[in-house]
Amino acid sequence: MTSDKLNEIYTQLKKLEMLKYNAKFTESFLQCLSGIEVPAIGTRQTYNAISLAQLEVVTYLRDRLLPKGKYLSQCNGEFRVLTPSENIGQVNKYLDAADRKIKRAVTLNRETKCATTRNNKSSSAFSKLESIKSKIAKNNLLN
Repeated sequence: MTSDKLNEIYTQLKKLEMLKYNAKFTESFLQCLSGIEVPAIGTRQTYNAISLAQLEVVTYLRDRLLPKGKYLSQCNGEFRVLTPSENIGQVNKYLDAADRKIKRAVTLNRETKCATTRNNKSSSAFSKLESIKSKIAKNNLLN
């Protein structure tokens, strides 16, 4: 999908006031607005392509909303812009995912048998980890 088309979708949703806090719209509405046609019967490849196209639109919308302190959630075929008080739940999900990835990176680094890689990269990985923890603590994002 072109960036012009993605921007047009965002603009339309904004005009319809569907990007305000707690605003809701259905998956089928977003598909219609995006020009994504869902056939009654199709191949797995067709449905995968539809899912990817929709994911592209949702990712674009989330990226545009994020700097405005908004998050577009999706549940059971419905989209909703979380309220400010609900955003902390999404922040915690992001932090949990980041924590899991950091732990995997540290474990892989530690278990890597090549001594030169371990020595040269280990301090970098731990520095990044400490930097992230410091930033989180400064912003009081944890409990």
